Amino acid sequence: MEWLSGARDVLTRLLRFTPSKTIGFKITFSRFFFEPMKTDCVFTLERFRYTDKSTIGEITLDGNRICYSLELSCRKGDEGGRLAIPPGKYPILMTHSPKFKRKMPLIDVPGREGIRFHPANSPDELDGCVAPGMRYEEDRVWDSRKAFDLLMVEICGHLAKNNLWISIIGGGRRV
Repeated sequence: MEWLSGARDVLTRLLRFTPSKTIGFKITFSRFFFEPMKTDCVFTLERFRYTDKSTIGEITLDGNRICYSLELSCRKGDEGGRLAIPPGKYPILMTHSPKFKRKMPLIDVPGREGIRFHPANSPDELDGCVAPGMRYEEDRVWDSRKAFDLLMVEICGHLAKNNLWISIIGGGRRV
């Protein structure tokens, strides 16, 4: 480990930095060490059609539609107390889904667990989650797997460089 101390001294002299500490084989510097800053990337889910069973919306990024969305109803008391996500801005994280047994996008809604984007065609297949679709009609979306794949491409493409968020507009009280 003596060579590590020597390497630290050489780097300090060469770069004229003040080292803060050495951890294992990694040397960090207290000044002038910056990680690339992540920027915010905000998807928008704007709801426009409401029924007693479901809510239909449009998911966009920078004003460009990616797909439509299907959620549970926004109307209080429908579907046995299960409701659509309240309007607001929420982080999107990629986490392992025990139900689907793979990494999937999680919408981090306070007070709720496991709210994800996943393929589904009707509100009966949802438990508070968001189903993407390429087409819609009353209480249904179509081509959900294709829409989910498109949404995953967008999410994964922005994940490494950005903090991902979804802004949900319309229907219900804001969080």
